[in-house]
Amino acid sequence: MKKILLISFFAVLLSCISCNEKLIDIPNPNSPTTETFWKTPSDAQLGLDAVYNMFYKPGTWTRWIYFRYDLTSDEGYSQSPWNELKEWTRFIYFNYNFWEGNAWMWRDHYKAIFRCNQVLTYVPDIQFSNAADKDKVLAQAKFLRAFYYYNLAIMFDNVPLVLGISAPGDSPKQNTEAEVFAQIVLDLNDAVKSLPEKWGDNDLGRPTKGAALALLGKTYMQMRDWVPLYEGFLTYGGMSVREIEAMAVGLNETLDFNVISHSPTFIKYLVDALDSKGIPVITPSGGLGCHLDAGQFLSHIPQTQYPAGALAAAMYICSGIRGMERGTISSVRDENGDDVLADVELLRLAFPRRVFTLSQIKYAEDRIQWLYDNRELVGGLEWTEEPPVLRFFVGKLKPIGDWVDKLVAKFRADFGDSL
Repeated sequence: MKKILLISFFAVLLSCISCNEKLIDIPNPNSPTTETFWKTPSDAQLGLDAVYNMFYKPGTWTRWIYFRYDLTSDEGYSQSPWNELKEWTRFIYFNYNFWEGNAWMWRDHYKAIFRCNQVLTYVPDIQFSNAADKDKVLAQAKFLRAFYYYNLAIMFDNVPLVLGISAPGDSPKQNTEAEVFAQIVLDLNDAVKSLPEKWGDNDLGRPTKGAALALLGKTYMQMRDWVPLYEGFLTYGGMSVREIEAMAVGLNETLDFNVISHSPTFIKYLVDALDSKGIPVITPSGGLGCHLDAGQFLSHIPQTQYPAGALAAAMYICSGIRGMERGTISSVRDENGDDVLADVELLRLAFPRRVFTLSQIKYAEDRIQWLYDNRELVGGLEWTEEPPVLRFFVGKLKPIGDWVDKLVAKFRADFGDSL
């Protein structure tokens, strides 16, 4: 009888204990759930680290994406018997269930996006002692989400745009490439506001403000509506809209008398001033530039020593003004190898419109006057490298004798070290 009572007692005791579910319903500290996680700034950082962890997956940056981008570039070519790889070079994706390539990239990119969405959903509710630290976490998540969507848009065009926490049974609708790029632009513009220009040594590799701006620029280049602005259409001759706008401004200005009279007025001023001082110059003045008569200016230099070229060199030495030789250097040699002497030896000082001020014209007048007063110091030139064609563009000449040293010495005696 005692044995029966003892057994009954333990049976009742065990049944009472087994009814207390609190004793067995204990959270597993090694398996955090959504409800137990996302509580502290440390959780936020761990959640962000999980996004970075996706760089180590075969569908992202440890294997297949390199194949995908290389084979669909100008550098990629394949005759592999593996048709799925070979067709990538032709931008043909006939097997979207191609596990090692298409499926893995799709899977791992959306896993990374899912983790970004977790950060962007839960971290805003976490209390940080420093709000800037929270902003940096969210900015990184937005950058990384934009980064993965950029790859998806490049590889697959139209893809589902998932911006919240997804569940296994979800079937998100497909969005257009334009909608995906628009979201990328939004994420990157938000990220730029909080990402630092530079991270510390312990955080190298995290996206910076510059990285976000660079990816934003790449995104704009992929958005077809922006291509004409930056690259132009083929029918534009390769010019951008900005260049076409500049041409339009130029065409309008060619009809504005005040604009088109600017250069001829300055040219006439300089020609008249030089002519009044007895300096050899071509008259009447024209609309292209002031032409010094080098043959008269340096009458002591024979044409075979290129007086117009010597005058151009001397002008640059004493003033920093560059002129264009229009004389025998611009000519050619005959069948006997002799120079075909030009009818005139000129130095052209061109006047592009809207560039020069009157003070600069007066500066040129002053230095031309000085050079004319010291013209006997200038000597001739001879070739050191004379190409058979276009010699006046790419040939090289040197002074005959030491006239450059003498000209520089006189310049310094009169002007010191000034230009």
